[in-house]
Amino acid sequence: MATNRFGGTRCIGFGFSPIVNDYKIVVIYNDRGRDKVWGVYQVRVYSLWAKSWKEIEFGNLEGLYIDSYHHSVSANGDVFWFGFKSADDDYCSVVSFDMANEIFTVIPLPASGYDCFVKSLTVYENNLALLCTGWIAQNEHCVKLWVMEKGSRTSGERWIWTHKYTSNICSGLAMLFPITIWGNEIMCEPEFESDPESESESESEGEEDDDPITPLYMFNIASNEFRIFSIPDCGKGSSLIIENYVESLVSISNILVENP
Repeated sequence: MATNRFGGTRCIGFGFSPIVNDYKIVVIYNDRGRDKVWGVYQVRVYSLWAKSWKEIEFGNLEGLYIDSYHHSVSANGDVFWFGFKSADDDYCSVVSFDMANEIFTVIPLPASGYDCFVKSLTVYENNLALLCTGWIAQNEHCVKLWVMEKGSRTSGERWIWTHKYTSNICSGLAMLFPITIWGNEIMCEPEFESDPESESESESEGEEDDDPITPLYMFNIASNEFRIFSIPDCGKGSSLIIENYVESLVSISNILVENP
């Protein structure tokens, strides 16, 4: 993949457009301007059909920078990221890229989405989905699912958010971070808070957990059942990343690497 050298961050998206029957890679470059404010300064798109890169316009992203921490999501010919106002990190929206028309759109979050502390994008029933967790009261929070669909011309709305699910109240648990949807279940990981005193005591006594585990909390969207699924722990200082698996488009042996 050809990229420019710079000191900012890159946000990469990949998806398929059934309208033009083409796979595309989108690379968004964030960097600081002369005023030291973060923002988008370049966007490049690679077309698998054309086998070439090109730079495209992004005028409607002025004043925003694209979240490079969370990965992009692709659904129905569009790629999606979170976008933030350069001068206000509390403001969050969804930025979509139409791969057929190569146009960006800034989409407001659903009304209650702004009150959530933790947000992530995923796909549910082939549509973009927003998972979020927010406090209801002290030590009580819940997980919500919103699904976005393209509106019709008659409705006058380009994008429509629909609330699909709210979990039962989680009481006495650490804040849950929604990760993705697997089948019909929302997968969440807990926010762990380290206890320096307990860690130092364990180290001094020489105690070690022979089989450490990481719990995943899973909410069934249809039945509202809740279960805990344990996986082996990666160790202190490691981060947990869960991705949905899809088969490769082509054999790895046939991949062509393009030099910068």
